[in-house]
Amino acid sequence: MNMGSKRLLASGFLLLLPLVLLVGSTVLSREVKASRAELDQLRRQKELQRRHVLLTERRIKNYKEILGALEEARTLDVPVNDVNLFSLVQKQLTINGMLSRLIDETKGTVTTDDLHPSKGVKISFEGPYEGFIRTLADWRKLSIALRVQHLVLSQHEENLVRGDIVLETVTGR
Repeated sequence: MNMGSKRLLASGFLLLLPLVLLVGSTVLSREVKASRAELDQLRRQKELQRRHVLLTERRIKNYKEILGALEEARTLDVPVNDVNLFSLVQKQLTINGMLSRLIDETKGTVTTDDLHPSKGVKISFEGPYEGFIRTLADWRKLSIALRVQHLVLSQHEENLVRGDIVLETVTGR
């Protein structure tokens, strides 16, 4: 190669070098932008997944709490027979100074199935109003789930009340 062709080659190389660098930087710039867009998309997906995991964790926590409450409800005692139910109810009345005039069996309205209707008890009572309120509170604390189906309460004397109440078991067995 002669000297002129070497110069021509060197000058062509020097002219093409900035052009190659410009094209290369443009291509790399596009790649960086595409990578940033992909990175932003992945960050959004990560945030959505994190929120989904938190929501799922909350649902699992609520589910466990509900299962715990259901398990507690299953541990409620069920009176073996009507005598046990009458005895539990009568005991609370007596402890709180209430006189029961009549205790009778009644069919409850809650039914879990046709074979297990709820048990009920009808009580006619009299005594101090405060004693009746304490009796209601004590019935709520029993290990048997009871509900008041019907209540009639009237003033008998100055500090005494007279009434009729129908209680029934909630579990129905």
